Amino acid sequence: SSSELILVRLNCPTSNVGFTLGRAYHKLPQTVDNGEASMFQGSLGLVVVLVIVIVIVSLVLLGLVIVFKISRDRRERRAERFRDRLWKAWVANDTGQLVKTYRIVARGGHQAQSDFIQVSERAVNSDWWTPDMVEAMREAAEKAGFSQALRKQLTSRSAVKRGLAVTMAGYPGATLQPQELAPFLTDSEPTVRLAAAGSLERLADPQSADVLITALINEDLPDERIIERMGHDWAVPSIVSLLEDSAREVTSRVRCGLARALALAADPRAMPVLELMSVEGAVEEKVQALKALVACTPHANDQQRAELEIFARHLVDDEHPVVRTQVALILGAAGYESDIPILARLVTDNDWFVRRAAARALAQMGSPGLAALRRLAASDDRFAAERARE
Repeated sequence: SSSELILVRLNCPTSNVGFTLGRAYHKLPQTVDNGEASMFQGSLGLVVVLVIVIVIVSLVLLGLVIVFKISRDRRERRAERFRDRLWKAWVANDTGQLVKTYRIVARGGHQAQSDFIQVSERAVNSDWWTPDMVEAMREAAEKAGFSQALRKQLTSRSAVKRGLAVTMAGYPGATLQPQELAPFLTDSEPTVRLAAAGSLERLADPQSADVLITALINEDLPDERIIERMGHDWAVPSIVSLLEDSAREVTSRVRCGLARALALAADPRAMPVLELMSVEGAVEEKVQALKALVACTPHANDQQRAELEIFARHLVDDEHPVVRTQVALILGAAGYESDIPILARLVTDNDWFVRRAAARALAQMGSPGLAALRRLAASDDRFAAERARE
């Protein structure tokens, strides 16, 4: 090394010492420069390698993205062709094509079954969707073994397969009974439970109503999820039958839920049992029953509306403001001018909600009701005047 060279030369004659020292110190910077150059070259090589790796990885990822997109586009085109084929077979009522498409769906492919659900949802809102068409679809599905395939798929361990089978069971072609879907309202997978409730609603069968009522009693699903699916005319007879059956004891929660379902259905056939609930039930039951009566009133015939108006008059002075609020709305919906003085008195009620409901009821009654509101707006009762102006 340079340092060793210096020490060795110090033992030499004096004439050679200066030369040796100068030579050693002259070589030292060159050695340092060579080390730095080697380090720079090594770093530069590492950067180049990293750049190459990054480029290769980017190209691989880009290739995977392109392959995935091409594959997805192909699947979507196949799905679109299948949906178009199924739609045309239904519109043309082509039995041969219907059988073929049902067989494809019955094989259990997720994409085909999802396409079937999508087309079915679109078809049920079409003009050509008639009972005869539904019967033809059911016959074609039976030839293809569609319902048997669904029953087998319902036993699958896969929640996705069970969910698809439960959903398809609610569309035309399947012959599964509501009782066969009842166990899936307690499935371990929440999406399957909701799918079962939706299929029962689409079946629109009195037996479906019975299954949903049982689920409401057992709290298999949140009340709202069941109530909104029972709010149809096909469920009214089953609901009314249960509410009229004094031998069956149901909780106030269930009775309130059933009254809410009747409010969604707005079917006048439920009015007698709702009037009974409005008298005999607990306060919350009374309120829900009266709300249902408000919804039913616009659909009632003249006799039903007259009977309801007489019934509501007896509740005008009820001690509970929530009851008086609904009574005001019923009188407004009934639309009898003879009730204007009663509503005008309710506009001066101590409860704000009662006053607001009475004022809105008067506004519904046309010119006579508006004239009463104008008189109230000029009255000395500040609260009544404010509601009347609103």
